[in-house]
Amino acid sequence: MTHEKNPKRTLHLVHRIHRVELKECATAQGAIELERVLLLEKRPTFNRAGVWQGDPWWLNVEAAGATLNLELAREEGGTGPLPSAIRYVLGSVVRCLYRAAWPSEPLTDYPHGLFDVRVPLSLSLRLLNAAEAAEAFRAFADGSL
Repeated sequence: MTHEKNPKRTLHLVHRIHRVELKECATAQGAIELERVLLLEKRPTFNRAGVWQGDPWWLNVEAAGATLNLELAREEGGTGPLPSAIRYVLGSVVRCLYRAAWPSEPLTDYPHGLFDVRVPLSLSLRLLNAAEAAEAFRAFADGSL
């Protein structure tokens, strides 16, 4: 292993290994469950991804005049339950929608937080046809689009 080909984080991880223990599982699902339990129990420094299911989200969508209001909430209501990854997917969808609605608007004028990895839990977007966008979002969220 050469230092030039491996990130410092990986080298640091390798140097901290004291032992490797193998556990055989009967199924892939059993292996995923064992990994989930061990990650929660051990909280390893270098494993940030995790494999456990996050809490579900519900998407509330409202159109008020020329404004589309989107809110992700953990409390039941609106469209859901949606997987925990919806927060990341929603950001991409909202950015595409906003770009389609305002193609000549500079990126610096986009709503605050729209380019964050995880978009804010509550967003208000000005759109020419907010009611149509609200229906499309509801269809996207419930899987009928």
